[in-house]
Amino acid sequence: MKPDSDRRRSRSGPRRSHPDHDDDGGTPQGSGRHRHPPRSPGLSYAALIALVVVAVGVAALVCLFVKPVGSLAPIAAAGDESELGRVKRSSRDAHIILGGVAANPRPGEAVASGASLQTTADGLLSVTLGNQTQLDLSGETMLEALTASPGRAPTARLTRGTVAIDATHATGGRSLVVTTAFARIDAASGTCQVVAAADRTRVAVTHGSITLAKANGQQAMPLVAGQHGSVGDSGDPVIEVASRFVRGVNFGGDAVMIAGDHWLSHRQALKAGLELTGGTQVAAPRPIKAPGLDFDMKSLLDAGLTASGPIRIFQQAPNGDYDVILYITDPGGIDPAAVTVNILNRTIPTGDSSAGSDTWKRLGPYRCSVKDHRLDIAVTGARTLELSGMALFSVGALEGGFPAYGTITVPGDHATFVSLDDIPLAVDLGTTGGIAKVAYANGSTVVAEASKPPFSATWTHPPPGAYNLVATVTTTDGATTRTAAVSGMVEDAKKPNTLLYEYWDAMGDGSLAKMRADPRFAQPPSGYRLLKDGFCAPTDFRDHFGARIRGYLIPPADGAYIFCMVSDDAGEFSLGTDDKPASKRLITSVPEYTGYDEWSKYPTQSSAPVTLVKGRRYYIEALYSDGVYGDILKVGWTLPDGTLQRPIPAACLAPFAP
Repeated sequence: MKPDSDRRRSRSGPRRSHPDHDDDGGTPQGSGRHRHPPRSPGLSYAALIALVVVAVGVAALVCLFVKPVGSLAPIAAAGDESELGRVKRSSRDAHIILGGVAANPRPGEAVASGASLQTTADGLLSVTLGNQTQLDLSGETMLEALTASPGRAPTARLTRGTVAIDATHATGGRSLVVTTAFARIDAASGTCQVVAAADRTRVAVTHGSITLAKANGQQAMPLVAGQHGSVGDSGDPVIEVASRFVRGVNFGGDAVMIAGDHWLSHRQALKAGLELTGGTQVAAPRPIKAPGLDFDMKSLLDAGLTASGPIRIFQQAPNGDYDVILYITDPGGIDPAAVTVNILNRTIPTGDSSAGSDTWKRLGPYRCSVKDHRLDIAVTGARTLELSGMALFSVGALEGGFPAYGTITVPGDHATFVSLDDIPLAVDLGTTGGIAKVAYANGSTVVAEASKPPFSATWTHPPPGAYNLVATVTTTDGATTRTAAVSGMVEDAKKPNTLLYEYWDAMGDGSLAKMRADPRFAQPPSGYRLLKDGFCAPTDFRDHFGARIRGYLIPPADGAYIFCMVSDDAGEFSLGTDDKPASKRLITSVPEYTGYDEWSKYPTQSSAPVTLVKGRRYYIEALYSDGVYGDILKVGWTLPDGTLQRPIPAACLAPFAP
């Protein structure tokens, strides 16, 4: 370390010049004159302080006279060409017009006071004003004379088209005032969409509040989030009829309940007027991580539609005005500025979504008018973006009803019944809301109708033969939808060489005593079948049931017959002395259960010889009840010549009709 005396001398010594120059600033180092020693620490501190002072001064001058790139100038006075805002987003069909000259702007370019903004065809133009009010133009739109006066909000005139205004972040208490041929809209601190049509100006508020008045500023009234207002060529501002939910679709999953409304599943929607096009398809599920989601919302967001290009859908819809809400997802995060929505060939900037998180967004509502019974929607974004859901709300009256979903669930396709059956009918509608009636028809003949939820019915006394059932669903708006057909067969209970099989669900549980004691045994059965393969019941038919088999036996020869049986669980076989049920008597029985071909487990399984007359009809009846596992019943016989037949063949049987 340098001694204290040396350090004191260094601090108090004469000021040194740069080591590369002599004292008078002329001769560089190496010229023969002596080289100065290194600069002392004291001089370095002083130089540093001096440099800081100079830097601060330069920065102050820059702040005063140089505007940093991307910043916005204060709103300029009306009529001059000072910067009023900046272009945030622009497409090829967007223009800024100033002094009669139209130019296609680029993001970041300034918008001068007095300029007009225009989009055509699929044009899109987003501008952020100096007070942070956001303007989004799309489609065939002209916003003229965007100007501002000191101390006042900027103004503009919307001559046609649609502009979305987001003034939720406006500074200085001033946002934007837009006038049209019929209306004056003060955006205040709200978010709204303004549509200027030939006969009316419509405003939809999605956030905060705005003020709607006649073009002269009179009859002003506030509109808050969720309200829609309009002003026509004659009349005062009015609040339009509130929107009504008419359709929701979970594109990637099952039917769900969102905000109290029933949404169709993707499968159901495809049967109710939804079409996918342009390579759009259902993507594999990918769970979305977001807090606070209930089960149905999580189901909605976990899967959706994807495509290599725009995700495109078509929905059949009655003509009228709609508000459209879309749900999009991307596990990697969503940049709303990179997402474009096109509805009915009108491109709409998404801007700031009204709800969601970084992995999912709810976009809209977007107002549109359907004029050809078809709603066309396309969503473009990152390759990993998916369209998960869509909700449609009607605004005012529709020209007809919205197509309903419906599919027949009972009976199932290719079911078989007996002509003694009453056939139950049921339909899945996705939701019973807005449904007025369901009519079930076999071909062109209506067989049953239902006008109350759940819209099930019964087809009584169906005729024998094949059937082709279709349900026509009629909505409260008068729209009709036909379900896909369900086919089946009704067999004739009088079909030759058959036995009638009747079964009662949840009866007996393996006990014939319990079966007989059940009061339902005296009532019509749960269902019927025909036994067409001899005296043999279906195996493993069901559990916890009781059954009765009835018909007629026609012996092929005179003589003595020995009967035998197997059953699971308990069973009995009775034979009449003639064709009257009252003549029956017990012939064989199984007290508990047997195996499928276990014919000698119990002595009571075989009968004593019974003499019968060839060709005569004898009433026969068998009962059995099953608890769980396998269920069987077979009746066989030994003919007078000693031939063993197990079961009795169909040729010796005849049908019984109650």
